[in-house]
Amino acid sequence: MNTFRIKLILVIIYLIAPLFSEGQLSKNWFNEDPDKDRFAGVSSDNAYENLLKDMKSVPIVVAVIDGGTDVNHPDLKSKIWVNPKEVAGNGIDDDKNGYIDDIHGWSFIGGPKDDIKGENLEMVRIFRKLDPVFKGKTKKQISKNELNDFKLYDEIKVKMEVALKDANSGLKVYSSLKKQMDDLKQAIGKDTFTEADVLAIESEDEEFNNTKNGIAEALKNGVSYDIMYQEVMAGYNQFYSQVNYHLNPEFSPRAIVGDNEANQNEKYYGNNNVIGPEADHGTHVAGIIGAVRNNEIGMNGVADNVHLMILRVVPDGDERDKDVANAIRYAVDNGAKSN
Repeated sequence: MNTFRIKLILVIIYLIAPLFSEGQLSKNWFNEDPDKDRFAGVSSDNAYENLLKDMKSVPIVVAVIDGGTDVNHPDLKSKIWVNPKEVAGNGIDDDKNGYIDDIHGWSFIGGPKDDIKGENLEMVRIFRKLDPVFKGKTKKQISKNELNDFKLYDEIKVKMEVALKDANSGLKVYSSLKKQMDDLKQAIGKDTFTEADVLAIESEDEEFNNTKNGIAEALKNGVSYDIMYQEVMAGYNQFYSQVNYHLNPEFSPRAIVGDNEANQNEKYYGNNNVIGPEADHGTHVAGIIGAVRNNEIGMNGVADNVHLMILRVVPDGDERDKDVANAIRYAVDNGAKSN
């Protein structure tokens, strides 16, 4: 195992983790004014206080085209768009727009029984298409008409091999670090612990002791174990997705949707599960746009009088042009003014 890389990760976590600790950053920084406040935000608070206070607000529908959004989030649920022409749960396309029970929007990466979470990168999808044609062939065996595709195939193959090698290496390092942190917590036997608790755990494993000492030093300086673990899990999840989804040509989840991938004109597919299996990023984006202002829950959205139409097209991997185009079309056809 690359002990140096583990030490480097611990040093980085030690340096950046305090920035994400509770109270270190304003939850409202992006609304703040660079001249008046600590952070260079978009000055929306200043606009509400000084420019818009006597103006009549006009509601706007904004489409959040992302990976899924938690429509039940306490800071968002009152701002989620509701299709006024659709009856929830009756299994009928009441408004005749081609989408059944699209109460809050639509997911173009879901199907009748499941929802896509992980996906390939676009280059991997291209590789999978070309591999049956060019696998094992040399340039001399390729016709003139196929040369461009063969060159593309060859370039992608090299890129994939390099990227997959790096991803496997990263996953190995983060898996080891995750295991060491899990083992350490299990050995301590409690959820909350101190520097002394960590240092009291004895081991003959040099790598484990290096990790232990790094964690103890961070705890000593006020970095919580949970923050450190979150950072490690972020790295672990990133490399896990790269190895198992993004760069894995054997993985192809599109059958879940049940559409014809090659038909770019196909519009009516997907499902109404706009939350999806992973809604963190879309919820974050929706919150920036329109989280309820001044309700003492989470942050304040930029737009006060907004209805958030949710369109799910982005998996853990690369989205497809077809899905994005259909989401934009849905948004415009159903009243969104921005996307």
